[in-house]
Amino acid sequence: MIGLGFIVEIFLCKPSPGGVASGLIPGRLSGDELYVAIGIIGATVMPHNLYLHSSLVQSRDVARRRETVAEACRSNLIDSAIALNGAFLVNAAILIVAAAAFWTHGIQVTELQQAPVLLEHVLGSRAARVIFAVALLCAGQSSTITGTLAGQITMEGFVNFHIRPWARRLITRLAAILPAVVVILMAGEASVYRLLIFSQVVLSLQLPFAVVPLVRFTGSRQKMGPFASRFWVHGLAWSVAAVLIGLNGKLLYEQIADWGARAGSNGWMVTAMVAPIAVALGGLLLWLIFRKEKPIEPILAVTPDEVVAGARAAKRQVRRIGAALEVKATDASIVAEAAALARTHEADLVLIHIVEGVGGQWYGPQTGDYESRNDEAYLQGVANSLKRELTPHGVSDVRAVLGFGDVPRQIMRIAVEQNLDLLVLGSHGHGGLEQLMYGRTIPTVRRALRIPVLVVRAEAAPASDSPQEPLTE
Repeated sequence: MIGLGFIVEIFLCKPSPGGVASGLIPGRLSGDELYVAIGIIGATVMPHNLYLHSSLVQSRDVARRRETVAEACRSNLIDSAIALNGAFLVNAAILIVAAAAFWTHGIQVTELQQAPVLLEHVLGSRAARVIFAVALLCAGQSSTITGTLAGQITMEGFVNFHIRPWARRLITRLAAILPAVVVILMAGEASVYRLLIFSQVVLSLQLPFAVVPLVRFTGSRQKMGPFASRFWVHGLAWSVAAVLIGLNGKLLYEQIADWGARAGSNGWMVTAMVAPIAVALGGLLLWLIFRKEKPIEPILAVTPDEVVAGARAAKRQVRRIGAALEVKATDASIVAEAAALARTHEADLVLIHIVEGVGGQWYGPQTGDYESRNDEAYLQGVANSLKRELTPHGVSDVRAVLGFGDVPRQIMRIAVEQNLDLLVLGSHGHGGLEQLMYGRTIPTVRRALRIPVLVVRAEAAPASDSPQEPLTE
């Protein structure tokens, strides 16, 4: 179906005396005709759509049995057939209408901005302009959605590169928009029409590098097992790939020769710069075609047994643990986690509190106001109690360290000065206005420090009438 779409759309560029069907007969494939034909191929089968459809077939959660996998493949075949034939019919309709409306009236469209005005003039209806605008908008949205999805699939599935969705969309959209904006600013709006065709030609030139691995992969018994392409399907796929590679190669040869002719006496310089790139890409394509298939290797770079064995043999280097307290009832959950970790690792424990009042901000350690005195007494009291409980379990030191001023900055300073190997922070789940009022301590500290930061939910311990039990049991 894809190959049929190639042939039909290539030769529907202008009406023929024999009607639309006579457009199936190949005409002259060189010069501008070949350039436009290659652009139509790139616009219809865009290489990133191949990756998208390859991923969509895995979106069905089915049992890994031959019958259910075969059913999923048949469903995906139906989906692809509807989508590709729908695209073929829409593109064919656009070409037929354009040829009937413009070519038969001797009108040549050289700018995209001409289309809506000419449609209204030729067809005599303002609805034609509205329909064209809506169709253009829908085409742009469709291209953007498929491009974004294919970019996500490629980055996460092939490159194993995971970033925030908004950052990925921003990067990919800027990468697509900026070159177009630069060209329009330099060459004016009249260049949009040529830039649009050129972008589709570039897509077509990239297409073999997506089609060849796909054909090889789907025809491999080693990878696909009983679902590998049949012999006649595999042969048809290679035939389409060969036609595509041949057309792209012919266009590339003609373009290099044309650039060299336009450069006149300096044509050899153009050839010397462009020809090696074309040869290198051709070599890469040949390597993809004739590359020897290797045995399937495990997807995981390491096995679970290797990870567990490495964890057993690893030496835990946690010698000193820090816990940032706030002089609130919610410190109980932070102290509980820090004490448990200190006992497990037989590590020293450093209790941290930052005095962030006016006195602490302006006078630092020299302040002696009511807040700083109370906070120091509180922190030292917690440290003394923990030391009595943790000393029998191998914890040699529990100390209290007070900081003054900006909370994130002081926590980071104390963590460095005390040579902490792990830091425990409490999270209250602030958001919106509360986050604006209280600040963002955890993200700031976590980004700046090079040690593990454990974030626990800061909650007050429930009241209990039972006898107190040690934290370490």
